[in-house]
Amino acid sequence: LGVSQDFKEAAQWVRKAADQGHTEAEYNLASLHASGRGVDLDLAEAVRWYRKAAEKGKASAQSNLGVYYASGQGVAEDPKEAVQWFRKAAEQGHRSAQYNLARAYAAGKAIPQDKIEAYKWFVLAADQGDPDASREKLELSLEMTSADLAEGIRRASALSQRLQANQPPALEELLPVSGQ
Repeated sequence: LGVSQDFKEAAQWVRKAADQGHTEAEYNLASLHASGRGVDLDLAEAVRWYRKAAEKGKASAQSNLGVYYASGQGVAEDPKEAVQWFRKAAEQGHRSAQYNLARAYAAGKAIPQDKIEAYKWFVLAADQGDPDASREKLELSLEMTSADLAEGIRRASALSQRLQANQPPALEELLPVSGQ
């Protein structure tokens, strides 16, 4: 467009919008702090702004917060907090959050190990094209019974249908099938 890129000036404008509570600006300012583009590289500041956007329901901010809590970058490491943020984003259909939540369930890190839930989240992430989720879904399936696989697929399908319809979860999605 004939205008040179100036991340410093862009960051100033983004900051003005973020200070007024604009969710996308909060997310973008966090991303600038996380990358050091136009502002100082400051992961604690990135976490602060991601949290503001995450608390307003922005799935990518929630997923990023989960990553920071899982890694302890910019914030004290807290795997339980990471799982909470991954879940919020995953339930909105965020692919990498679904993958990270699946890994948490598979490993039993910060939450009890649950292969059916892990499989469900791997299925959902894989269905969105995540190659790692596809591989780990296959590996996990080798450790599961056919009944557990069917239950994981049922749960994934129910959540996928709800996400497509943008509806709140039904009680039966949250409960196991009777007899299991």
